[in-house]
Amino acid sequence: MKNISGECFFLKDNKCQIYDIRPTGCRFYPIIFDLDKNKAVLDDECPLVDTIAEKTLKSFENDLRKFITKILKEK
Repeated sequence: MKNISGECFFLKDNKCQIYDIRPTGCRFYPIIFDLDKNKAVLDDECPLVDTIAEKTLKSFENDLRKFITKILKEK
């Protein structure tokens, strides 16, 4: 995603301007894939990180892994 000063280009007044058509990676957020650890983790910079249960994190891991693998292959 295109970031301006560390924030998403589409974030205005702390709201996503393209929420209904946001990219797949945004749909997973704040769950991100740590390539070094080879697992899904929570982005510590997200203010809502404490609201995501470990069960939720694990339930998204396989789909996120597939998504990242697809992106890396396309790269």
